[in-house]
Amino acid sequence: MSARIAIVAAALRLPGAISLPAYWDVLLTGRDSITRSTSALPADGQNPLGVPSNASFVPAYGRIDTVTSLDAERFGMSPAEALLTDPQQRLLLEVTDEALHLAAVSASERRATGVFLGTGQNDYERVVRRHLAASEGVDDFAVELGTARDYVAGKVAYRLDLGGPAVNVLGACSTALLAVHLGCRTLQAGEADVVVAGASSVRFPEWHGYWSVPGDISAPDGVCRPFDARACGTVPADGVGVVVLRRLDDALASGCDILAVVAGSATNNDGRKPGFAGVSAASQETVIRAALRDAMLDPDAVGYVESHGTATRLGDAVEWSTLHRIFGSGKHPVQVGAVKGNVGHTREAAGIAGLLKAVQCLRHGLIPPTANFADLPDDLAQPDSQLKPVVNATPLDGTVAGVSAFGLGGSNCHLLLEAPPPRPATQAVPRSVILLSSHRSDTLEADTAALRDMPTEDVAARSHARDHRHPLRRYMAPDKVETRRAPRRPVRVAFVFPGVGSEYVGMGAGLARVSPRFAGSLAETSASAAEFGVDLAPVFAHQEGLAKLDLRRMLGRVQPCSDGPLPNLPARHLALLAVQLAFADMLAEAGVTPAAVLGHSLGEWTAAAVAGVLSRSEVVGLVAHRARLIEAAPPGVTLAVTAAADAVTPLLGGTMALAADNSPNNCTISGTEEDANVFEARLSDAGITSRRIGGTAAFHSRLLEPAAAALGEALTAVTFSAPRLPLASALSGGWASDLGAGYWPEQLVSVVRFREALTAVAARCPVVLEIGPGNVRSWTMQVAPEAEAVRTSRLSYEGVPDLAVYEQALARLWLHGHDPKWPGDPAARPHLSEQAPSPALHRRVFDPRLPLDNDTSPSPSIRAPSAALSGLTKRLADLWCDLLGVDLVDESDYFFDLGGDSLLGRHLIAAIAEMTGANVPGSVVFASGSLKGMARAVERWIDETAMVE
Repeated sequence: MSARIAIVAAALRLPGAISLPAYWDVLLTGRDSITRSTSALPADGQNPLGVPSNASFVPAYGRIDTVTSLDAERFGMSPAEALLTDPQQRLLLEVTDEALHLAAVSASERRATGVFLGTGQNDYERVVRRHLAASEGVDDFAVELGTARDYVAGKVAYRLDLGGPAVNVLGACSTALLAVHLGCRTLQAGEADVVVAGASSVRFPEWHGYWSVPGDISAPDGVCRPFDARACGTVPADGVGVVVLRRLDDALASGCDILAVVAGSATNNDGRKPGFAGVSAASQETVIRAALRDAMLDPDAVGYVESHGTATRLGDAVEWSTLHRIFGSGKHPVQVGAVKGNVGHTREAAGIAGLLKAVQCLRHGLIPPTANFADLPDDLAQPDSQLKPVVNATPLDGTVAGVSAFGLGGSNCHLLLEAPPPRPATQAVPRSVILLSSHRSDTLEADTAALRDMPTEDVAARSHARDHRHPLRRYMAPDKVETRRAPRRPVRVAFVFPGVGSEYVGMGAGLARVSPRFAGSLAETSASAAEFGVDLAPVFAHQEGLAKLDLRRMLGRVQPCSDGPLPNLPARHLALLAVQLAFADMLAEAGVTPAAVLGHSLGEWTAAAVAGVLSRSEVVGLVAHRARLIEAAPPGVTLAVTAAADAVTPLLGGTMALAADNSPNNCTISGTEEDANVFEARLSDAGITSRRIGGTAAFHSRLLEPAAAALGEALTAVTFSAPRLPLASALSGGWASDLGAGYWPEQLVSVVRFREALTAVAARCPVVLEIGPGNVRSWTMQVAPEAEAVRTSRLSYEGVPDLAVYEQALARLWLHGHDPKWPGDPAARPHLSEQAPSPALHRRVFDPRLPLDNDTSPSPSIRAPSAALSGLTKRLADLWCDLLGVDLVDESDYFFDLGGDSLLGRHLIAAIAEMTGANVPGSVVFASGSLKGMARAVERWIDETAMVE
C-alpha cells in the first residue's frame, strides 16, 4: 500500500479569492490583492493595548469578505449561537462543509473523517462580553464555547457529523501546514479514512491597516516583497483554507478528483536559540531533508519550492541560504516563490495559502510570478546557484514541489507534493440523474442553476456519492425534475413483482453491463434453470433494446416475445423470474430492503423466494415444472381488459371467467379459444378494449386444474419456511399466513385478488416499487393514489436506457429518505473538467455590535407558522425565541432543529422553572422535541404533581 496521501478537494477564503480557480486567477496577475486606503488612522478598537510613539499607521491589509456573515440555518445553528461564535470558527465550518461537498464524501465516510484545524487569536470574546452580556442564555460557559480555540475541531466535527479524530492544532504561522502533516500521519496510521485539515486567521474587530514600528516585521510602506532587495517587512492579512485528504490508494479506488499528492512531510522545532522569535537555519534544513527522506525523494526531484517568504530581511536571508544548501548545487534549476507577496501574511493560515498555490502550480504546470519581486539582494544573489526566484510566470520543471511554513517560536513544517498519477483505464458508467439537497428552497434553486451549464455525467456520479443531510431533496433527469422534503426516517418500501405478459427479450441487458451484481444474479438463475432443462442464455445475451419508442409494441400489436428466442412457456417464466430476482439482488446491494412483498401470479413465486419461503434453486425448479404443466394443459386464452371486473363479469359466458382483479380499470379474463372469440365481440360492442396475453394458456382458470393437481403432488416433497418478510397474498387478498404445499395449486387456478392485496400493501408501505417490467405502477395509481408507485425497468416498447430508468427509481427512493448505493465501479466515475460549484448559502450578518434584524428572505418551504399559539405554548414559544435568537416559532417546530443544544437546554429548563414555579425535570421538558409536545408534557407533569401533593 502506498504511503502517499491524495488531496482530493480544497476550499478557501483568501484576499481576492473565495475559490481555488479564483485564487489561481489572482496569482496569475502577478499583483497583490491587498486592500489599501487613504485613511491615516486605524479602525476603532484596533491595537487596544496602545501604540508606541515612534509607530506609524499603514492603511493596508489583506481583507476577506463575509467575515461576519454565516448561513447558520445550513449548520443547524441558532442565531443566538451564531452570534456567540468567533467568525474564525464560522468560516472554518463553512469552508469545511464546502470542501467535503466538493470531495463528495459520503455519509458513511463521514463517520471515519478526522478533523485537524486551528485558528488565530482575536478580540471577538471581548466584543461579545461587551455587547451581549445581558442577553438570554449568555454566560461565561456559553462565551467560552463560542470563542475559545480549544473547541474548533470538535465543533466542526459535531456540526458536520464527522466521527474521526478531532484535533485542535496550534503552531503559529505553521498551524495550517502542521495540520495537514498531522492529518497525513493519521491516515497512514489507519485512524481515519478521510481527513480535513487547515486553519483560519481573522482579526476582529476588522483591521483596515496596522501599526508599523521601526525594527519589527511589518512593512512601513504597506507592500510585502519576499526575497526582494527592497523587502522591508510583511503585510498582515486574513485567510481561511482547508484541504480534504485521503490515502492515495483509496482516492484512486473511489474515483476522486486528485488535485495533488502529498509524497512526504516532516515537522520539527528550533529548540534553544538566540531569542524565542529567532529562526534557525539548521532546523529549517533538517525539516526539509526529513521530508525528502519521508517521500524517498532526492533533492534533484524538486522543481519548485513555495517558501515561507515573509519579506523580513533576516527571515528571508536564513530561508534562502537554507534552500541554497539543499538545492543550489543540483542538476537543474529550482524555482522559489512566495505567496505572501500576493495575499499578505495570513498568520495561522499562511501554510494553506502556500500549499494551495503549489497545488495549482502542479495542476497547471506553471509557476505564477511572485508579486512585488524584482531582484534578489546582493548578499543572496549567487550566479552559480540553481536556486532561482520566480520573477515572471515560469513553466514548472518536474512534477514535485516543496512547501514550507515556519512558525514563530520555531515550529517548522515542510511538505512535498507530486502531480496526480494517471487514472487507471476504466469505462465510466453513463449517469443521467443528478441529486441535489439543501436546507432552503432558494439555495436549492441556486444550486440547480449553478449546474445548468455543466455536463451531467461530470457531476452526477459525485452527487450520488455525496452526503445529503439537508431536508430539501431534488433529482434532475434529462426529462424530469422532482423535489421533495425528505422525511426524518426512510419511508417503508414494498417490492411488488409483476406477472407474465410484459417480459421481453433483452430485459435488463443495460443493467447487466454496469452492475456485476445484476449480471451475477442472472447468471446464477440461468445456471439453475439449465439444470432443469431451460436455456436462458439467448435471452440475456441479447443487446439492450430500442433507440426510440415502438408504437406497435405499445399498442399490443406485437406479442412481447414473438420476435425473440423465447420459444416456450418455461423460458418465458424463468426469464421473468431471473430478471425479478436480479433486481431484488441489486436493490439489496444498494441497501434497499422491502418492508413487505407482493407478487402477481408468477410474481408471487419471486416474492416467496425474496421472503425466504423457498430457496432460489427450489423456486427455479418449481416454476419450470409449473410452466411445463401449464403448457400440457388444454389450450386457452387470457385477455387483459381495460375495465373493472364488475363491469365485465355480466358479459361472461361459457368457460370465460375472471382470472385477475387488478385495479378499478383493469382485469384479466380467461377461457377457451372458442368462448374467448365470442367474449371479445361482446367487449367490442360494449366499447371495452382488450388484448390477448400469455400465449395459449387460460391462466387462473379451472382449465388448469389438472396442472394444479400435478403441481400439488410435486410439492409434497418440498419444505416451506415461514416468510421472513410480510407477504401479501394475491390468493386471499390479505396478508399470507400459510404458504405451504397446499397454497400453490390453489394459487394456480384461483382468481388473483391483486387489487385487495395491493390495497393492504399500500396501507403499510407509502412507496410501492415495481420489480421488473410490468403494469403494477399504473394499477397502484388507480388502487392507492396516495402511494408512490415507482418502476425499476423499462417496458419493451420504450426507447430509454435500462440504467436511466433504474437510476430514477433510486432517485425516487432517495427523495423518500433512503440513501441507496448506486451501481457501477466508483473508480470509473468521470473526473470533473472544472471544479464543481460550491453549495449555495443564505448568509445573515451575525455581529454582536449590530441588531439581529436583517433576515429579509425566510424559507417558507422549511418552516412556516401554521397555528396561533396560546397559553403555555405561547409562553414557551417566547422562551425559545429569546434563547435561540429567532423571531417566530410554530408548535410543530423542534428545539434541536432550530439550533438548540444541551447548553441552551439547560437555560430553557431554568427559565421554565422560573416561569411556572415548578422544577420540571429535563427528561420531561425534552420528552418531545417539538414545541407542542413540550408544552403538553410540561403541563401534564405540573398537573400530576399538583394532584399528588
